[in-house]
Amino acid sequence: MAKKQSLNFSFGNDELESFVNQYKSVAVKEMTHSQRSIDERVYVNRTVNMDKIHFVGFDMDYTLVEYKSPEYEILAFDMMVKLLMRNGYPEELAQLQYDASFPLRGLYFDRIYGNLLKVDCFGNILRCIHGFEHVAGNEIERLYPNKYVQPSEDRFYILNTLFHLPETYIIAAIIDYFDHHPDYEKTPEGVRRGTLLLSYKSIYQDLRSVVDVLHNEGELKRKTLEDLDKYVIKQPKLPGFFRLPSPLRLQSLLSY
Repeated sequence: MAKKQSLNFSFGNDELESFVNQYKSVAVKEMTHSQRSIDERVYVNRTVNMDKIHFVGFDMDYTLVEYKSPEYEILAFDMMVKLLMRNGYPEELAQLQYDASFPLRGLYFDRIYGNLLKVDCFGNILRCIHGFEHVAGNEIERLYPNKYVQPSEDRFYILNTLFHLPETYIIAAIIDYFDHHPDYEKTPEGVRRGTLLLSYKSIYQDLRSVVDVLHNEGELKRKTLEDLDKYVIKQPKLPGFFRLPSPLRLQSLLSY
């Protein structure tokens, strides 16, 4: 645990030390007499003139509406598996169960080699996983020279939202399934069964298509509405949030 920093500074300059003491006094008074608790305060770094703004829109998912985890990810995961099987994927995938401890936000998926990459803000690869197996450092160096990638390359898809958590797990689970299936032969860019080549790129394209069905056609939202108590965290203060001062009016709620 990090050591707490003390506010007891000592300055050689009496005027500077006096100024700091005055600032500390004002800050403590402000924190003591604030009308709102810390978790209810909103910090802004600029003011907005609302005189000419008549309509306001809000983002809904994971902003106004907070979903319960891992219940919501399990729902999405199970629906993705069913849609994939409906599109011709093996029935054995029904045995897969979502593991909330595996996926992280912000992983890169390499469409060519089927790897999940943990990458820092400069493009350096920190970890690499293929299916559920960690890739050794020398193999990472062979696939990605200098263990570096360009995030802008088309081959990479960045799984950076909370909606991507079940998607991250299912792509790893499907690749792991095919890589270890006795009827399939693993190749650098996919798996082969006889003359049929199933590339990692095509697997991910199939997954993206079912994800689009869930979101764009409203399948996931319909299932959510059937059991709100199970999937949505209720916010008692939320209705009051929409009582906008005149002449402002709610224009829209934006969803994924």
